[in-house]
Amino acid sequence: MKRTRLSQSQPGPSMSSLMASLLAVLEDRKEDAIALMERKDIIRKPEGLFYLARHCGMLNPAGHAIHLVRRARLGGFWSSCTLERAPAFAGIRNAPEFDDELREARRLETHACQVFREALGHAFLR
Repeated sequence: MKRTRLSQSQPGPSMSSLMASLLAVLEDRKEDAIALMERKDIIRKPEGLFYLARHCGMLNPAGHAIHLVRRARLGGFWSSCTLERAPAFAGIRNAPEFDDELREARRLETHACQVFREALGHAFLR
């Protein structure tokens, strides 16, 4: 059923590659999944990179997943809550580089809150 739905849909090439990589992850085809994630036509927006990092986290290649988390963060997307809680990252949370990314995501979120408070003043606190 998964393959039928994938072949019948008409998403763009980036989304097709993204969904094909997810299918490979779900079918435990690690090498295929990573090869698909490294294709040039795969999505390269920060949100998509973070999504791919989840795929890698499910497969447990920590280095690749953390690299994608970092690229997403540098592109402007991060989520400390997802890094802390998503089951997809459970197997790589013990990597020191993961701690660095989590710490940086928290720092950026704290900074964003401070900027909002300064910009909106008391209205933000209500």
